[in-house]
Amino acid sequence: MTKIEDYLTELDGLLVDVDPVTREGLVNGIREELSALAPADADTRLRALGDPAFVAASVRAERGTLTLQKEDAAWYSILTVLLLTVGGFIIPGIGWLAGLVMLWASRTWAVSHKVIGTLVALGGPGLAVAGLLGGVAVGPGESSPQGPIVPLILFGVLLIAWLGAAIWLLVVADRLRRSGRAVDSYGAHSRGASMRT
Repeated sequence: MTKIEDYLTELDGLLVDVDPVTREGLVNGIREELSALAPADADTRLRALGDPAFVAASVRAERGTLTLQKEDAAWYSILTVLLLTVGGFIIPGIGWLAGLVMLWASRTWAVSHKVIGTLVALGGPGLAVAGLLGGVAVGPGESSPQGPIVPLILFGVLLIAWLGAAIWLLVVADRLRRSGRAVDSYGAHSRGASMRT
């Protein structure tokens, strides 16, 4: 293999996670430019271009190129949501913490989804506190002007919102996985096939 082919192979390998149109255009453009030069001029041009890693990093920085990442497996998303919702009840504190770590390490959800997932994790202890406060506010043998209905309604609303957000996270993960979307460097989602700036 020639020095030029070594360079282009290395560059192509470094850009494997970049939009294929961008990668092929850059590698083929450099190949065409260098093939039109005399060997000494081609060596000078390669030195001017710089290390392939630098070129790859420059491409990402200039174009804001989306980095394709494999999504998490379906079981990962399910386990994450289970830990966020009931993990803390099964293993107090540690279950929710493990769910939060898995959520923020996920490659499927965008940052906005992760923020909602964090609120879901906090909703578990919040529900427990709301349930306890409802029981404390109207203790045994006591009566309240509203009766036990107000704490029960509050608890019910919180429970529905909490479960709804958990289900929504699973639906979002499933849709993103099925649509083949990728997380970009800004935590947003875009289709892998149409990533142009």
